Amino acid sequence: MLGRLVAWLRIFDYDTLSALELQIEEDEDRRLVDIALQDGRVLLTRDRGLVERAKKAGAIAILISPDKVTDQLCELIKHVPINTQPVMERCTVCNAGLRRATAEDIRRTKHYVPEHLVEEGKEFWICERCGKIYWMGSHWRNIMKTSSEIDVCRK
Repeated sequence: MLGRLVAWLRIFDYDTLSALELQIEEDEDRRLVDIALQDGRVLLTRDRGLVERAKKAGAIAILISPDKVTDQLCELIKHVPINTQPVMERCTVCNAGLRRATAEDIRRTKHYVPEHLVEEGKEFWICERCGKIYWMGSHWRNIMKTSSEIDVCRK
């Protein structure tokens, strides 16, 4: 599975779908190839057979072999010149857009938001679909650090 890669691509504001989210019940490979062709998507997979099937159908498909997500991103960069600058634009959970959260959004959310961050006047973003709340805390600093490490792959 490439779930962590999906999340990172969303951090970089790429519109992504995952096979798990699509919940395809029959002939998953065929359906994934069809979606890639219809939507003009790049198919990322660990399945060598799926890559071959996709290419035969005229879809763009990339085999992602590494286990570690930073190595997966480096592998992807070898094939596609992706932007690796993190932005608060897309939910890592459901792929929907984010918008700046209002004080009312924060009060109504079912997701945990540390009270001290609210009191400090931190800026928050909320997912327009699932309601997940985001802010630039220590996790964001780690994202920025990882982004810098990935940039080394370009050289």
